[in-house]
Amino acid sequence: MKLLSLRLENFKGLRDYALDIPDGRSISIYGDNATGKTTIFDAFCWLLWGKDSRNRKDFEIKTIGPDGHVIHRLDHVVEGVLQTKEGEVTLRRTFRENYTRKRGGTTEELTGHTTVYEVNGVPIKEKEYKEFINSLIPEDLFKLITNPLYFNEQMSWQDRRKLLVAICGEIDDATIIHRHDTLHPLLDVLSKRSIEDEKKIIEKRRRAINDELKLIPPRIDELTKTLVEDTGDYDRLISRREELSRLIDAKYKERSLVTTEDVLHDKERELIQLKRKLAARKDEIVASAREREAANNRKLGAYADKLDNLEGMMLANNRQCKSIEEEKERASKMLSALQMSFNTINTTEYVDTIDTHCNVCHQPLPAEQIEAVRKRAREQFNMKKSRNLRETKEAIEKAQQEFAMAEEAIVTLKQKYTSLDEEYTLLDKERNDFEFSCKLFDTGIDFESDEECNKLKVAIQQAEEAVKHAELLSSDSLNDIDKEIAAFKIDLAKTNMDIAACEINVKTQERIRELEEQNRALAIEYEELMQRTYLIEEFTKVKINEIENSIAENFKLARFKLFEEQINSGITECCETMYNDVPFRSLNNAARINVGLDIINTISKHYDITAPVFIDNAEAVTRFIDCDSQVIRLVVNENCKELICN
Repeated sequence: MKLLSLRLENFKGLRDYALDIPDGRSISIYGDNATGKTTIFDAFCWLLWGKDSRNRKDFEIKTIGPDGHVIHRLDHVVEGVLQTKEGEVTLRRTFRENYTRKRGGTTEELTGHTTVYEVNGVPIKEKEYKEFINSLIPEDLFKLITNPLYFNEQMSWQDRRKLLVAICGEIDDATIIHRHDTLHPLLDVLSKRSIEDEKKIIEKRRRAINDELKLIPPRIDELTKTLVEDTGDYDRLISRREELSRLIDAKYKERSLVTTEDVLHDKERELIQLKRKLAARKDEIVASAREREAANNRKLGAYADKLDNLEGMMLANNRQCKSIEEEKERASKMLSALQMSFNTINTTEYVDTIDTHCNVCHQPLPAEQIEAVRKRAREQFNMKKSRNLRETKEAIEKAQQEFAMAEEAIVTLKQKYTSLDEEYTLLDKERNDFEFSCKLFDTGIDFESDEECNKLKVAIQQAEEAVKHAELLSSDSLNDIDKEIAAFKIDLAKTNMDIAACEINVKTQERIRELEEQNRALAIEYEELMQRTYLIEEFTKVKINEIENSIAENFKLARFKLFEEQINSGITECCETMYNDVPFRSLNNAARINVGLDIINTISKHYDITAPVFIDNAEAVTRFIDCDSQVIRLVVNENCKELICN
């Protein structure tokens, strides 16, 4: 794509400017500061995309007058002729103000703006215009191949890296590994996952091992502190525990022979049975009282439901009665009104209002004609009066029927209310009587008045006295044996504590050995991971060199740093343009522009498309590299007070 001509009308500071490049060659445009050099680049970008050269949509394109204010009612136009693969294309974009006169006003007010789009002189819609421009060249690609600084200064390093890989092609990991014998162990990794995924897995596992290795020494130290010293010989303690158990069993057997065992046990069993019977009887009394109370509550609830129902029916009856009384009142008023209307109609007499003169000539009419008209008018009056009397009488009869029906309904409802009220009164009295009887006979839960409970209490008292008597027969001997048993139990408890301490020590020492073994295994695994990490880093360095060399073959000046070595010897991705080992950000303007042109040449070749390259501040470069695209250099020259093309 080449620019053949560009015409600006009222665009920013240029009122009327034409740039003609019939053969689409590269040119230089000279001018002092603020003469409009950058405006030309802005106009070309706005013609295509509606943005300026810095990719802004909201920039000001209107012309500013000498007073510093916008000059209104101007069309702002950019028209360009492009040479494309399909031939010449003329594009035109017009931005104009819309004025509207409000209703009742005398002056027009600015209410908005309109943009008009044309392709080869044919007006089209905005969507169609954008689709046409994109068919010529996509916007993102246009920015890349028209501005030498766009790639390095406006694209993110991630997007720059993707573009370089897309242009030069990705190098297959397996190919790189096959070329270097030292990297062959990574072939097994590639059969399962990518090198990058393997790197992530190793890093995740390294972090996990590090975390575990940090925790193991404190655990070992904590377990060591829990070890109990001077616990004694474990086997000797086990023998001592068995001996004490035998001694305790023998003493219990001796104790059982001292007392009359059968008599005492019988008395104790009898006492237990009596206590159980008393508890069961009390449970029966409580259950009976609860059931009686529940039955009374259910009956009282039924009374309440019936009373609520009757009360609701009485309220509904009153509402219905009130509504019918209102209907009766309305029927009474209607009846009175209809009767008065009937009397009025009945007493109305015919009034002669016949005009006896001609409406045209005002001469008296013939007597027979007057009489005929008078007769017809009287007949019409009588017919209308009869009809009105008949209709009014029918309405009176209907109102009388409604009045009578209302009176009859009211009497019926009042009778029904009386019946409901009587039923309510009787039911309420019945409910109150039942509630009173419940309170009168409710004595609560009374165990003292129950004959069976009293008998069981007497029997329990007698059984307790019998048990005490049997125990007193051998109390002295039993006390001595019990003291010996208690001493043996204390010794047995201490022995069990020592045995438990020995067992805990054994388990703790086993756990310490497990942790020490785990620590050794993790250290070995960590070392293996470090070896695999080193191998992957060596692979990454080799891949870096091959990728950078592959990319460098496509550029004359530009070189690219795609990976950066970190302090911890790790490698991270990046994309920094270099020239003679100097980063792009540190280059002078001339080198930055020439490197940008080198990049544009490669991108244009890859996508098989060119576009005019605008170089602002081109005076900073004394020698430009060859560029496959049309180059429009914008050169500052203080001697040129107007734009000059060369």
